[in-house]
Amino acid sequence: MIGEGWQLSKDEKTISLSYTLPERMERRDVYIEAGTELVLTGRVYTQKEMDRLNKEYYEAREELWKAGKEISEIYDRQNASKKWDEESNSWVKRYKDENPFRIAQKEIQYKMAEAVQGQKMAQRPDLNELSNRGSFPGIVTGVYFEKKGAVRAGKNGPVCGTWSAEPITNAPVSYRS
Repeated sequence: MIGEGWQLSKDEKTISLSYTLPERMERRDVYIEAGTELVLTGRVYTQKEMDRLNKEYYEAREELWKAGKEISEIYDRQNASKKWDEESNSWVKRYKDENPFRIAQKEIQYKMAEAVQGQKMAQRPDLNELSNRGSFPGIVTGVYFEKKGAVRAGKNGPVCGTWSAEPITNAPVSYRS
């Protein structure tokens, strides 16, 4: 293969590498003609983007925990053990009944926080689907490659395979997972 070049998208999220096959490639009944340009595209994450995605997720998780704590405190008060009242000579509730509208409001806040956390979680890549962190020429150090890139026959041609990459690191290969 003859490497022709690579390009990083303007938003620095997609890398494209192009190669032209110098001769016909064949395996069983599948072949690709000589001169065919293969374009490999894949998602990349910079450390800056990973930090931002993690920060947004942790903030959303904090909001969910806060909303959960508020609901839990309401239910704890509702279900608190009764106390003895000397004046009435009976067991009485420790706390007044909570306003049902306030309970509903807190439950809605919890559900909304849960939805936001789910969205933020979905925006983060699965760490098992990323390469080790390293560098790539022209890209800031601290880059991760998603392990499921697409190989196309031509820039907008059909997908004819997948590819994955590991960035350049100084660690011996035996130390990488």
